[in-house]
This record gives sequence, structure tokens and C-alpha cells, in this order.
Amino acid sequence: MHNENFWERLHAIRRRFAGSLPTKIEESIAELPNLCGVQKRASAAVEGCYRRIHGISGLAAIVGFAPTGQAAKRAEDALADAFRARRGLTPDEATLFAEELHALSAAAASDLGHGKTVWRVRKITQLSA
Repeated sequence: MHNENFWERLHAIRRRFAGSLPTKIEESIAELPNLCGVQKRASAAVEGCYRRIHGISGLAAIVGFAPTGQAAKRAEDALADAFRARRGLTPDEATLFAEELHALSAAAASDLGHGKTVWRVRKITQLSA
């Protein structure tokens, strides 16, 4: 009986994770223009994205979304230096993060059974503006 309860709970967690994944990715995409610079706003945006992506990274593999978890870990790593230093991203870091976010989007779409990337990462120009 306890074993059935465990699997029911895990399935519920998996459903909630899958349901929130698109929104978390979309929120991170929306933050891309705010991640660069020396303003406090950029540092706060990096922190928010890092925590959001870290949450995906930490739970994805546990609930059966291994490719999503791996892609999220790479995106998290792209933010790590700026997050730890409490600063905005450099233009190179922002480009790398955008690329990793695109890969995360593709992995999530595949894991969710969409078969193609459903969230587009806009090409960011003037990231350091």
C-alpha cells in the first residue's frame, strides 16, 4: 500500500512539474533583455532566472525528464558566475545563456511530447545596452 501511495505522489509531482515547465521557460525568456548591465535590476533578474532554472535542474531528472534536467543544468551553469558575484551578465554570458535556454526549450518540448521547440528564444541584440 505504501508503494502505491509513493507512485501516486510521484506521478502528481511529475504532472505539476510538467504543467509549470512552459511558464518557467517563458518567464526566463522574457527576462533575457534585463539580464545584462551593472544595474541592480540586472542582478535581480539574474538571481530570479538562476533560481527558476535551478529548480528545473534539480527536479527534472527525478520526475523522468532527464534531457530537460541536463539542459537546465547547462543553462544554470551559464548564469552561475554572475549569480555568485551578484551582477548582471556580460554580453558573452548573455549569448551563452540564450543558447542554453534555447536548448532547454527544445529538450522540454521533446520531454513533454511536443516534438519540436514550442518556445522561441528571440535573438537578443544590444544585450549590454
